Amino acid sequence: MPVSERPSPATYIWSKTSPINNIPGGELGKRADSLGTSFALRAIRAQPLDYLQAAGSSLWIIFLPHPSTSAFAQDLRDYMFPVAAKKPPAPWARHYYYEYDPAGPGMRVVQPYAGWVGAYQHYIVVPGPLLGVIMLVGLGGLIVAWRRIGGPALLPWLTGLVLLVTPAAIVEYDPRYLVCAIPPLCVAAAIGIQQMAGLAKRLHAGPAGGGRLGA
Repeated sequence: MPVSERPSPATYIWSKTSPINNIPGGELGKRADSLGTSFALRAIRAQPLDYLQAAGSSLWIIFLPHPSTSAFAQDLRDYMFPVAAKKPPAPWARHYYYEYDPAGPGMRVVQPYAGWVGAYQHYIVVPGPLLGVIMLVGLGGLIVAWRRIGGPALLPWLTGLVLLVTPAAIVEYDPRYLVCAIPPLCVAAAIGIQQMAGLAKRLHAGPAGGGRLGA
């Protein structure tokens, strides 16, 4: 199959037609995990540059503006809270609802709370370029505090980075992983601003201030 016609990486794991679903124990069983890991490692060793390109492309897309027609934008809409009850899911999808929630697909929308959530998600968004700025501000704080190995911004910044990179490196990026990465990256950015502001004050004070660069 030509590369341009191949499905997304996640299809090879979750699609019913994927060979991994025919392994005894299912796609989440020990044998499937062992075989899948072995295949993935052999593929990475055989095509390391192609793997890095695929993982990098999956990661890079989250920092770009997302046109309303893109697949990524459609994924974002799929995770938005509805303001009205949705239609029942297809029969093949119902068992997934029960796996995540014993109540199953019988969800209902309760007002006025659903309206509040709908208004929030309509106006409070983090576009891809803004996320990139947040990461760079946090990185700036790490650079300023390099003498202290990044200072207090290091842990939240690395936490956010790992939460973004891991899905792209393992399968492919999905918008739901972005949600948990935003808080630590914002914390790192706030600390980074503080670190850079402190450096600016020390530079302005000059040698008489007694401060050290990168402290």
